[in-house]
Amino acid sequence: MFNKIVSKIRVVERFLLKFFVNLGSFFKKYFNLIVQKLRPRWRTIAKTALISICMLYVIGAVAFGVRLYKQKKFEKIDFWASYVYPFPVSNVGRTFIISKGLNQKILWSKTFAQAMQLEVPEDIERSILEDMQNDAVIMQEAGRLGVVVTRSDLDTAFEQAVGGVGGEEQAIAFIKNSYGMNVTQFKQLMLPKIALERIREEKFSKVIARHILFTDENKAKEFEQKIREGANFEEVAKSESTDQETKESGGLLAEGEYIFRELSGLPEEMENELFKLNAGEMSGVVKSSFGYHLLKVEQKSGSIDEKPTQWYEQAENRYHINSYI
Repeated sequence: MFNKIVSKIRVVERFLLKFFVNLGSFFKKYFNLIVQKLRPRWRTIAKTALISICMLYVIGAVAFGVRLYKQKKFEKIDFWASYVYPFPVSNVGRTFIISKGLNQKILWSKTFAQAMQLEVPEDIERSILEDMQNDAVIMQEAGRLGVVVTRSDLDTAFEQAVGGVGGEEQAIAFIKNSYGMNVTQFKQLMLPKIALERIREEKFSKVIARHILFTDENKAKEFEQKIREGANFEEVAKSESTDQETKESGGLLAEGEYIFRELSGLPEEMENELFKLNAGEMSGVVKSSFGYHLLKVEQKSGSIDEKPTQWYEQAENRYHINSYI
């Protein structure tokens, strides 16, 4: 009895297996026939669609290229188009400035002007492009000099920049409402400025110095000789200097902080002489509009011994700035 049941089950299994195999072969046969008939048509449709898309892209590229390079258009539609057509607008050495970045910054500036109820300058596009070119020079110089801006530097600078606004949430809201940007974009905008500050602090010549101010040239020469013979510079400054602001500290300039070229606030004659001296050296008598000075450098460091304006001019020549608009 059991064997008969098993035999019948085997018959049913063979029937079902044969049925599904034949069914699969049927669908495969007719599916292949349908594909063979439709394939040429679909190929034609796909080719037509691809050619149409390419033509539209080229037409759009020409249209927005004309708006950018000829008509100098920087409206909202041009900003969105710059995502699709990333045209270069300038190159600074090996760095290319793309239309998307320029349009983004123009939009931020216009948003800020609107929020602050300010008039947008007519040459805002040119001004922003020049700022971007300056930033590109600075970032490449930072790389060449081995100057690095860390995430901590960015965070610290950000806190200082928005310190008067309030807490973090207020700062984020202020940036969004005033500029239309997020915190990451705001920090990225600060990056070249921080890099320039790092270059100045780490690479430019800087001195800590003292001076003694005299109203009479002969007296200045007299005490110059005495100091060279062994008199203490600080004590002479305390007893003889006519500069009341530095007298008590022994002639210490800038309250003992480092002095940088073009940023010292000192008369040009004093600044030029200071940066000729090495640490521990004293100058001869230096005349300025304030009187007659004796200068002494306490500390000196930094490898770039030139004015920031001269350094930047050399950097511009090094990277060759080209504008396309």
